Amino acid sequence: MRVVPYDELRNPDGFLQLMAATFWWTAHPNRIAEMRQNDERFRDPFGYALVCGRTPVGFVGTADIPVRLADGSTEKALGIHHVATLPDYARRGIALRLLEHVEDEYRQKGYRFSFLFTSRTLVAWHLYRKIGYQDLACGKVAPRCHKLFAGQKKAPKIRHPKPNYRLVEKLHEELTRTRCGFAVRNPGWLKALEKTWKPGPGFVVACRDGYALVEDFRGALWIDEILCRDQRAYLRILARLLRRKPGVLIDTAVWDPVLRNIYRRQGFRFWHRTYGTLMAKSLVPTISIHTAFGPRFYWTVADQF
Repeated sequence: MRVVPYDELRNPDGFLQLMAATFWWTAHPNRIAEMRQNDERFRDPFGYALVCGRTPVGFVGTADIPVRLADGSTEKALGIHHVATLPDYARRGIALRLLEHVEDEYRQKGYRFSFLFTSRTLVAWHLYRKIGYQDLACGKVAPRCHKLFAGQKKAPKIRHPKPNYRLVEKLHEELTRTRCGFAVRNPGWLKALEKTWKPGPGFVVACRDGYALVEDFRGALWIDEILCRDQRAYLRILARLLRRKPGVLIDTAVWDPVLRNIYRRQGFRFWHRTYGTLMAKSLVPTISIHTAFGPRFYWTVADQF
């Protein structure tokens, strides 16, 4: 068996089988090419596979993730994604070998931190903990909340204006300037997000002083991110969301205490723990994640990779 970069794979059918067997969805080469073209975090090398003959039996994806440290400095971190092992090769140390290879590669490039999103219900979570990853956000840093709402009996047809990318990106830069973690993003991140994940019309709800990124999924409106300058802007954005068709409004990470108080007054219910988690590891033994980023690591669903 040998480790090869994604671009050197010669068996696209084998890679499709690996992804489908692990995640129940495929990673078609055209889809990956689209991700790499739109989002610079995924451009090179995208990941590494362990190949047996011509068959990829394991894969670990890699990404360049911009982060801001507690001292205000910024740097690139390693992002881990698409960790997969062919079922016939399970429990043979495939993922461990690939993760160690990837970490060594990026450590030699000068990267000091590694991050990944996973679920504490997965077997892989125990592997990540075993090799030094720790949970940064499993709901206890930024609580989630939800509200059942009636909306209007007959939801009006909403004409969604074309998103003002520059306004939203300017607001994000301004309102996360004092936060660390995933608070810093590459230029053009919003357009890349829409092109890559295709969330549908009405994804961006914005006014002059704030915005929300929202997905309509299975009877619920999911707020992937909401940032506003003041209470008035929050109330304006929420009013627009609650006029949509009846259902559930869920905010996946409530960072701002102003917004938290608004939710409480409007009858939202909070919960503080979920199975989904962001995990982190220092690739340099002399530096701890807590020391580098402080106690409040900022992230939202819009940062997932």
